[in-house]
Amino acid sequence: MSNSNALLNFHAAPSNKKKTKDFGLKIAKHIEAHFAGQYYTDRNKRIEKNVKFAMGKQPMQEYLSQMNIDGKDVYINLDTTPPPIAPKFVEVIVGSLMKRQETPKVSAIDPISVKQKFDEMADAKFRMENKDFIASLEQQLNLKLTNEQEYTPEDNDDLKLYFELEHRLPEEIFFEEGLQYVLDTNSASVIKRRLIFDVITAGYAATKSIMDGNGKIKIKRCIPQNMVYSFSEYDDFRDSSFIGEVTPMKISELRVLYPDVDEQLFFEISQKVKARNTVSRWDEKYRYSDTRPYDELTVDVLQFELKTIDNLLYQVKKTSNGSIVVDKKENAPEKIGDNKEMIDKKIFVIYEGAYVMNSGIMLDWKKQQNMIKPSMPEKMAEAYFSYSIFMPDNYELNNLPMIQRMETSIRQMTLTHMKIQQIVAKMRPAGLMIDIDGLQNISLGEGKSISPLEIQKIYDQTGNIYYRSMTEEGQRAGSPIAETANSGSVPQLQELINIFNYYLNRLREETGINELRDGAGINPRLGNKQLQAGIAASNNATDFIYDAYINIIENTMMKCGILLADAVNYRVSEYAKIVKVNISNRYFDIKVDMLPDDDYRQYLEGMVQTALSSGQIDFETAFNIRNIKNIKLGELYLSRATKKKQKEAQEQAMQNSQMNAQSQQESLQMKAQMDSQLQQIQGEYKVNTVKTDRKSTRLNSSHEW
Repeated sequence: MSNSNALLNFHAAPSNKKKTKDFGLKIAKHIEAHFAGQYYTDRNKRIEKNVKFAMGKQPMQEYLSQMNIDGKDVYINLDTTPPPIAPKFVEVIVGSLMKRQETPKVSAIDPISVKQKFDEMADAKFRMENKDFIASLEQQLNLKLTNEQEYTPEDNDDLKLYFELEHRLPEEIFFEEGLQYVLDTNSASVIKRRLIFDVITAGYAATKSIMDGNGKIKIKRCIPQNMVYSFSEYDDFRDSSFIGEVTPMKISELRVLYPDVDEQLFFEISQKVKARNTVSRWDEKYRYSDTRPYDELTVDVLQFELKTIDNLLYQVKKTSNGSIVVDKKENAPEKIGDNKEMIDKKIFVIYEGAYVMNSGIMLDWKKQQNMIKPSMPEKMAEAYFSYSIFMPDNYELNNLPMIQRMETSIRQMTLTHMKIQQIVAKMRPAGLMIDIDGLQNISLGEGKSISPLEIQKIYDQTGNIYYRSMTEEGQRAGSPIAETANSGSVPQLQELINIFNYYLNRLREETGINELRDGAGINPRLGNKQLQAGIAASNNATDFIYDAYINIIENTMMKCGILLADAVNYRVSEYAKIVKVNISNRYFDIKVDMLPDDDYRQYLEGMVQTALSSGQIDFETAFNIRNIKNIKLGELYLSRATKKKQKEAQEQAMQNSQMNAQSQQESLQMKAQMDSQLQQIQGEYKVNTVKTDRKSTRLNSSHEW
């Protein structure tokens, strides 16, 4: 797996020489020899075997050999169909991981976007700290000074959470939609299933992201057996010098992929095919024919990418009027004038080539046209392969795939399955041991008698036995019919079942897929918390597979994002109508945002129901929370809604308290007023009473007089 002189000489060569096909041919032959090495032979055999085990099609000949059945002298009828042991476990892993959903998460990190976010955060903080003043000023001026759509946080914690999780720039939203469109048009869910299966069986998986001639972004899942790569110490192959794949292709397909190749070269390729059945002489009419006799011939084509460093030479010249002129140079001049300066800048570039295996024919060699390079100026010297590979626990380009952990148990379970068949095939039913001497013809009188065979029929039907208990010597004989139980096969069969179950439990321990996760034999008395804890523990055991997929798809989306930005900037109509903003000076950081799974939705629904029942949120808020796909945003929205409801309740309680106090004050004032009026009425009544009494007294006195 070490580097050869061909690679070292290539990296050290000048940039103009690297472009020649001769250099490309040397690299292709080096990779061809590399691919023919023992590592790739062993790897592909291992992957093919793992795939057969994963699909329940493990070879059965080895088990027949262990049972001394060679296929020639077969004395027992056995079903040699492989028992599908692994598919259930593989489907449990793939199915559970397919339920987890992901979406691209885009963050603008260019200086313009960072300043825009800072300014909007400062404005929101100003509105929060001066909310009462702004409201008072709006009331005085009778004019709306703020936009209702602008977010005003309740406190500093709310401000921080909003701008970390929820706040989005229009460029970020549109770019996310464009990236999701790229994933949808490439059937990302189908690719996801295959990538997970590849990690389980091959121990690694890979994709390729390119922009085709029509400006469309394509994502392809790479077949693990076809991959070729240089040595890497990292799981994500970041330090590889070349990556490629060997793919069988028809010559008619090559003609479409490489239209600039001369037709006679395709004919020469057809002559190098071993099992060819076609013409052996070139005809000029093949250049213009719609079909050729060799179109359907298949050849192995090596398509590869090589990462190297190119030197960019620039000559800076100062003119007489003080201006500066910069010219790109292929080679450094022997002499440099006083007013000139040479600048040598080193950058990473990707060369791509196509080579027909075992032919010495190079179809294509050039510097990659739609090269994937970071858009940020400080990272422009970097370049990325269009391939994205991830091999968890990579150690010298090897690891232990999940299916290989299962192999020993599957082998023993398969052998036990065959042994059970063997025992069942040899097993005999419980029969009868009959003493013929004890079953003589029994006379029934009138010349009728019962033969021993008829006595057996009576026993089979009724269980009654008719026999002579006295021998001719006058001795008593025992029962002439006795049952013969098949006592040997049943214990053996039970022991084999125990062995099968033992390796089944080992298989669960090796994979981490317990009975709770696959739904086999769940105890109905098991509590929900214990059930969820068991499923979570099983998920943890297989999370490395999902982590590998996330790494691949995140790397793939990063590269698709770079290609998407180029497509939008160059006004490719299919993407420009989705990304409707100017992103020419925007740089994006692309991550994968995991959407909530079923367990989390149940957890969130429980919190929503609790908040609803306690009156902390209303039905409209609950409906909005259920429609939020982002995990953190759902929790944030629920927390904010609860806090807002509590604040409204406190304000309502305070308002009610103030109204009660005001009502009590008014009641006291009214009571005091009524008491005052009552006292006044009582005073007036007393005065009137006194006056009346005095008048009556005067009248009485006058009458008496």
